[in-house]
Formats: sequence, structure tokens, C-alpha cells
Amino acid sequence: MTTLLIAFYLAILTFYLGVLIYALPIPLSGLKRWGPRLINDAFFIAALTSSIKLIIDFTDYIRSVLGGDWDNFFFLVKGVMIFRSLFILALSSTIASATKILPGFSRVVSPYLNILTTSLYFLTLMYFLGVVVYYGVATLSSLGVTLMAIPFRIARNAGAFLLSFALVLYVALPLYPHFLSLLVLPLPRTSLNLVTVYGDVKNFLGHKIYNGYLGVKVGEEYIGPARLGIDGRMAIFIPRDYMDKPATIYFDVSGHRFYTNVSGEPLATLCKYTFSVYMCRIDIEVKGLIHYSKGIALHIHPPPVSVDNIYETSNSVILTLTADTDTKLYISAVEAYTINAIIVDGVKEVNVDMYKAYEWNWYGIKGVTYVIPLSSGHHEICIEFDVKSTEDLEPSVEDLYPGKLFQRDISLLEILDFLSSSAYLDIISSILYISLLFSASYGLSKVLGGGARLRLTP
Repeated sequence: MTTLLIAFYLAILTFYLGVLIYALPIPLSGLKRWGPRLINDAFFIAALTSSIKLIIDFTDYIRSVLGGDWDNFFFLVKGVMIFRSLFILALSSTIASATKILPGFSRVVSPYLNILTTSLYFLTLMYFLGVVVYYGVATLSSLGVTLMAIPFRIARNAGAFLLSFALVLYVALPLYPHFLSLLVLPLPRTSLNLVTVYGDVKNFLGHKIYNGYLGVKVGEEYIGPARLGIDGRMAIFIPRDYMDKPATIYFDVSGHRFYTNVSGEPLATLCKYTFSVYMCRIDIEVKGLIHYSKGIALHIHPPPVSVDNIYETSNSVILTLTADTDTKLYISAVEAYTINAIIVDGVKEVNVDMYKAYEWNWYGIKGVTYVIPLSSGHHEICIEFDVKSTEDLEPSVEDLYPGKLFQRDISLLEILDFLSSSAYLDIISSILYISLLFSASYGLSKVLGGGARLRLTP
């Protein structure tokens, strides 16, 4: 890296300056004392420059040992930011509409809106710091070493703080959810007592699923379907009293509820990370699903040994797979798709009705499932189709979720009190945690840095 090369050259320059000062025939003790300091600084910077990657790797190891996870940090902060932004937008629209009927309504609700907006600012700051440190830890550390390498310790303190800032935040910032869990207990318990169940969604091959819907069945009640969020992340609000009951999570697409790795188990016992009593991470694996995209799903049973390749175009899906036993490939598509041909190992079949197995209704959208028998061995399959309309590929489920969750005896003030309490917690926790990290960075910088002024005393 260029900055590290500059730091190394500055270390060499510092070394020669130290030797030169040693050799000066001037009996100034203040100046002479700089000789050994410069030489020591040169060796220190040279060692620091050579081992900076090792230092960053060690800090990453410390982060993992302490339980810090950057993915969880970004997901938590970004998820809360999106939720707060949407609620602020909805609350602002409600205030604008209700003020025309109830003139005093805005004075009652505006303080809650201000609190939520302030908390959003602090969450944005946390997210910004996370992005800068996560993607720029090497750059920040190298720049800090370069500033420390300037002779006569002119920018040593600034460089030491920048280096300490990068290392401390890289280790500790992902631990923010754990810190938040220490402060979350004072939150009031209300009838709006929900837990956010979140996590990654993958198929049985380990490939991430980027769109689709999930639902949770607890007893006879079905919560969902909830659309996957940004980057295919699941986020479903579950009433707290349901967390200890046996539950099954389904991948709910194309007229089917696909089983996942969560089947008949209490969600509370499956939380991978319990950051707080209001957050629970459960990573989902969808059984039998090969591919899903906008109303068309490919699933197989029994599952193959491997799927070597899946390639999707605007009018086809191509895949290659290897099966160790006879199996069946299911193609489930909404009625907006017209399946023109199915090609298996180079044999093209245009009479696709021969593969038609059954029809279904997916929240108001009709569709068909085709079943293709496959023998054991290696197969290349191509499904050719046309899309009649891009408007009816997936259902609109906003009236199903999360509306059902709020069809309870909950007042608007209860919701606002809950959100404002959460917002206060975000404000206090983010200020306190950032202050602690800056204090730790400053303390580490004093260890790495220090300083001295040039004094020309005889």
C-alpha cells in the first residue's frame, strides 16, 4: 500500500536524522536528546509498518473471540433505521391528515416524532462509523502509521489516535448489539410486546435466497407471509407469548409452503444470537428448493447430490444437476408465465401439458405445477417461458402482514410510548457506546504516541 511505503521511507529519513543529530558538534542537550528518540521512533515505525497486516488480523481474531459479528451489526442497525424511517414517514402523514380534523393532534404526537427522528440521526451515525471502519480499517491504520512516521513527532499524536480509532472500533463496534442488550431490560412491557425474528435465508444447497416470502405457524395461527427484506434477510415480528410455543417457519411462494429447518420447535430455543429480549436471529434453510424468482419456483424431491449451475435469463431457466437416485423436478409458476418448452438432456418437449400435475391459488394469484421425472445421473435442463404480465407475478400481502399483528386491543399512545422508549434507548446507548470507544481509542493512542517538544537548551 502506498501509505505504508511512504511511512517506511519516512522511518528511514527519521533514522538518518537521528544519526545526524548524534553527530552534530553542538552541545545543546535539548537537541541532542532527539538523536536516540528519532532512532527509536524509526525502528518502531519500521516494525509497525511491517506488521500492520498482522495487527489487523489479530484485532479481527479478538473481535471474533469476543462475539462481534459485522453482519449482525449492520443488519440490526440498518433494520432499525428502515423501520424508524418508515414509521416516521407514516406518522408524519398521519399528523398532516389528522391536524385538519383535530387541530391539537400534532402537539400531542410531535414530541414522539422528534424523539424518533433524533434516534434515527444517531443510528445513522453508528451505521456511518461502521461502514467507514469495516471497509477502511486498513486505509485508516496505514494513514495513522504514516502520520506517526513524520520526523520529530510532529503528527505522532494524530497518527496514533487514528490508528487506535481504527483498531478499537474494528474490534468493539460489532459488539454494540451486546451492549444494547445490557440496557434493554428497562423498556416497558406493553400489549405491543413483539420480538423481531431475523436471519439469512438459504436453500438446501447453501445458496442465498434474495426474494420471496416467509410465514410462521404457531398452533392454528399463521403469521405472514412476510416479504424478505434487503439482501434477502428475513424480519418477522412475533408476539412474545408465541416464542415459547412450538412453531414452524415456511418459505411461502408459488402456491406452496416449503418446510424449513424450523419445524415444530419453540423459536426461543433456536435464537443464534440473543442481543436483547426484542431480537432473535434464526438462519433459515429451505428444504427441497433449488431456485425462486418472482413467482416461479424450482424444487426437487428427493434432493439431488449436487446442482452444478443455475442460470436465469428473461425467458428461461437453465440448470445442471446430478442425482444418485430417481427423483422429480417440480416447476411451480404463476399464471403470468407461459411455459413454452422443457428441454431435458437435449430432448425438447413443447407439449408441456403432459407434465402438468395440479393447479393452485397463491393469495389470489393462480398458478400451475409441472412435474418432470428424472433418473439417476447427470442432467441438463432448460425451461423456456414467456411472461404475459409483470404486474401479477407476486401477491400483495400487506393486508395479511403485519396487519394481523396489530388487530389487537392496542392504542396509538401505547405504540408511541413503546417506540419512544426504544428511541430513547437508541439515543442513550449510541452516545454512551461511542463515547466509550473514543475514550478507549484516546487511551490506546497515548500508549502508542506520547510527545515531546523541541527545546534548544545548552
